[in-house]
Amino acid sequence: VLVPGPRARTTGFIRAGIANARVSAVVFACDAGVLIDRPFGEAGPSAITLGVAHARYGGPQRRAQQASGIDASSAETAFEAGMRWQLSRSWAVQPLVQHVLDAGGRRGANDTLVGVRIEVAFGSGQP
Repeated sequence: VLVPGPRARTTGFIRAGIANARVSAVVFACDAGVLIDRPFGEAGPSAITLGVAHARYGGPQRRAQQASGIDASSAETAFEAGMRWQLSRSWAVQPLVQHVLDAGGRRGANDTLVGVRIEVAFGSGQP
């Protein structure tokens, strides 16, 4: 817990990984984020999430893109924001928006994506 509060708490994470360029297009990736639990108490969303991710492409991937005529970038970076509502004990919905710079390692391909995650728990669990 980064910041405890009377109605909400804020938690965060950071992670990173590496891979061999001979077998993976992405050779380095890292991401970080925060989750604010119950930011408005019982009213409003059950959580707000913010995150950033960065992926670096290996030389073989960039060369393959360039060989097919793509103006290759060495990396892509994404920013994401979402809100989660716990609709019932077994249903949750999380709309989110993500903005990606140099998406797929294509220089100048900046895309904004909007999506919805739906979670369903069967049995006695909670999503």
